[in-house]
Amino acid sequence: MASLEDLRRGAQRLAPRDGAEFAPMRRDLPQLLAQTAALEARAARDGGDGGGDAEQRARALVFLARRGIDATAMDTDGLLRELDESDETYFDTSADAPPDDLDGWLQAQRERVVCAVVDDARARSTASFFAAALEHAQAAAAHDHAATLRALAHRAGSWPPAAAAAPPAPPVAVARAPRAAGAGAEDAAMRIRDPRAAAYFAALSAPNGADGALGGPAAPDALVRRLAGVPGALRAQLPGGAHADSARKLAELWALAAAIVDGAARAADAERAPALRAADEGAWRARSPELLRALLCGALAQLGSQYRRMVDARIAAAATDGARGGEPGWEHAAAAHARLRLLAAPTPLGAADVRAAADAGVPCCETVSLGAPGAGDVPLWAVLFACARAHEWPAASRALDRARRTHARLRASTDALAAALRELAAVADRPGQPPIGRELLAAVAAEYATGWADAATTAAAAAATAASAAAAGGGSDAARSAARASLGCELSEQCALLYAQVSAAPLADGGRRGLSCVEDYLWHRLGLVLATHDAHGAAAGGAALAQLQLLLSRTYGARHFAAPPSGSDALYATVLVASLQFEKAAAHLAMAAGGALRVDGLHLALALHSGGLLATDDSAPRVGADGAEMLDVLVDTQDAVDTGAATGARGVAAPAVPALRLRALLELHARGLFAESAGAALRYCFMGGSEGQRLALSAQLIVAHGRHLELLGSPASPGNAGWALSFLSQHARHALALAAAQLLHASGEAADAAQLLLAANEPARALGTCAAALADALLAAPDAAFAPPSEPAGGVAKASAAACARAAASCENALRAAAARGDAASGAEARECAALLAVHRCLRAHASSDAAGCVAAADELALLPLSPAQLDACARQLRASAPSVQRLLPRVLARTMGALREQHAQAAGVAAEQARLEARADALLALAGLAGGGGGLGGADSFRLVALRAQMHA
Repeated sequence: MASLEDLRRGAQRLAPRDGAEFAPMRRDLPQLLAQTAALEARAARDGGDGGGDAEQRARALVFLARRGIDATAMDTDGLLRELDESDETYFDTSADAPPDDLDGWLQAQRERVVCAVVDDARARSTASFFAAALEHAQAAAAHDHAATLRALAHRAGSWPPAAAAAPPAPPVAVARAPRAAGAGAEDAAMRIRDPRAAAYFAALSAPNGADGALGGPAAPDALVRRLAGVPGALRAQLPGGAHADSARKLAELWALAAAIVDGAARAADAERAPALRAADEGAWRARSPELLRALLCGALAQLGSQYRRMVDARIAAAATDGARGGEPGWEHAAAAHARLRLLAAPTPLGAADVRAAADAGVPCCETVSLGAPGAGDVPLWAVLFACARAHEWPAASRALDRARRTHARLRASTDALAAALRELAAVADRPGQPPIGRELLAAVAAEYATGWADAATTAAAAAATAASAAAAGGGSDAARSAARASLGCELSEQCALLYAQVSAAPLADGGRRGLSCVEDYLWHRLGLVLATHDAHGAAAGGAALAQLQLLLSRTYGARHFAAPPSGSDALYATVLVASLQFEKAAAHLAMAAGGALRVDGLHLALALHSGGLLATDDSAPRVGADGAEMLDVLVDTQDAVDTGAATGARGVAAPAVPALRLRALLELHARGLFAESAGAALRYCFMGGSEGQRLALSAQLIVAHGRHLELLGSPASPGNAGWALSFLSQHARHALALAAAQLLHASGEAADAAQLLLAANEPARALGTCAAALADALLAAPDAAFAPPSEPAGGVAKASAAACARAAASCENALRAAAARGDAASGAEARECAALLAVHRCLRAHASSDAAGCVAAADELALLPLSPAQLDACARQLRASAPSVQRLLPRVLARTMGALREQHAQAAGVAAEQARLEARADALLALAGLAGGGGGLGGADSFRLVALRAQMHA
């Protein structure tokens, strides 16, 4: 062992020396100062423009540029401030910079700074490149969205509107928003910000088939199938927190609607019901029995399909425990589902427990051998109920026949049920055919009453006794006995539900004890309605349906089905659609959740309307105080119960079908969509309402957003504007242009209105619009409005001058366009425009003290006599002139008389010229006298003319 002295000496040897902490300095202060001066001189040379250093600097810049580094972005000073003062993480002192080498240390520091600067410059250059690339791509996309979307989502086609009616009159002025530059480029890309709205429109616009026609009444089943895929594809964009659950419920709603519309389409194609036609709501409003039965069959088939998918998914998740086996037939899947339910109970049960329950006398515990070999028997009534719930009647018939071969009691007590199941299985693939006769249904009901009705009471009593024994501390055996007794109670309820479903005999408690969810309840009640319809006639079926509708929409309603946490608006809409209350379903989605599901409600209404399953109304709804929220979208919702009506065994009349304000929903959606995609919004405008309402709404939207010249300003607008209106026929586009022109004229936009009218090949209307605008501007303008621009004028005068100038320019453009077209029908309007332009020039010349120009412009009117000999002819022409010209006659006469007075003064000493001017002035006075009140001349105007004439003698 080392001694204490040895340890002390070793510690002294290992102790660090002060000199080891710092590199030894081998230079004195004069040497360091000299080296610093040399480095400063070298740095100054590096910044110069000549010599080898400049060439080396240029090569360095080229080297950096080829590697994507912007040398001008190098921020050496900033990086030096950010670099860590410690250099231990950047280089190894012992290897790269020996402690006694200050030059090596400085070189390492320099390399460190250069590397950091280069890395920073590379990052800056990369970020700048991607930012510039993104900006360029966005600019290119905005410039040519038509080609982009044409390659991705553009669909050519049309909803051919009916013959266009005349637009409503009189028009009202429309407030117009300022038009943004390049506002038309977004249409081809359909920049609909809401992903669900965009997806719905894409599905709505997809072609129906090889003909390329857009989705519409011609193919309601194809349309609803396309729309049904939207919620599942966009579950992340659905409102609310539980996106997956909302998407699932909306997808189930759409699947149900698709099945119902498909049932209506089959009814419309059936030979037995030739009166039913797609997109004809007359049969729906009349509650056609054939149509109602087809809709009920469609709803039940969809509820069964939904249940089958659930069972198959559960079996796939637990294939070993389910032990379905490989035999064909859905009864094996029902058996596997029953097996899994037994295992999932609080006290898991197996085949031995079911047999033990049967041996103990528990009711309805008969078993059937289905599934994989050796899997064990399963309860028969659970299998039969699952087959009936899944709408698999052939599987139910096969399962019962198999069980009857092994159970004597079943052979003796299920003859009627077996016969009924065989009847249902025979018509399972033909849902339109009435399945079971009344005699067989009565036999099934009697069989249940005599052989199985007491099973539920017996099972309930046994379950109560077993539960009491288990609660008293009977141990595991008592708990298992209680579970077996509870199983008998559940099976007896399933037996009762199956017999009720087949025999159309409602249960006293409505079957609520054996139904675990809303879908099961709907399946049971709708099945009873269908069975009642088939067994007791359409009147009894209608009464049963009316009772169910009142129960679901009034007794329960949204407060039950839409209440959280288990309820939702989509679930309540599903309940309404399943019970054939289509208008209420669409209205609830449109009004619920603050409008969050309005787009879903609108497209559900469109899908149902395309199949003729929606009663609609074109009236306007009441709106909220802000004008944006609709307070009611249903009309005539009087679901009164008529106890005296002979409509069924219970005397309940079918409720009147309420009407949905579909046009109001379309208008609300189109107004919110127009700023994003005018083409999509206009297509929605033409999906509902009368032709006049469609044109009025479309024209209002186009004018309000300032898109009229872009969309309607040329006979064939190119590019995006052409796509926006490509679905319209030429006749409808012409009518839309006329409606927009009327709105523009009422809003004081005569120039734009005239351009639309000219594009619509209506030169006469265009000239008339321009003439009316110029006449109104001239009549409203004060005298100061015609003064030269150099003279000061008030705000009113400037505004009036600008209005007159715009109107005059519109008239000139319209005259040129009409002359180019050579339209002889616009002669009167062209003469009125020319006369008003002459009046405008006359007034401007007089205000500019241009007497000759004023008289020349007045001569262009051809209404003012040059001498008394022309007085009668000019008077006749004046009476035949346009009313707008006659209203302006006092101003023209006064200005012309003033101009003649100026010319008379200028012609002093020339007797002949002065005599000519005096004769013309006398003719003007005479014309004013002949015109009188009809020409708009008052006493003040006549006195002014006489005064001016008198000044010529002074």
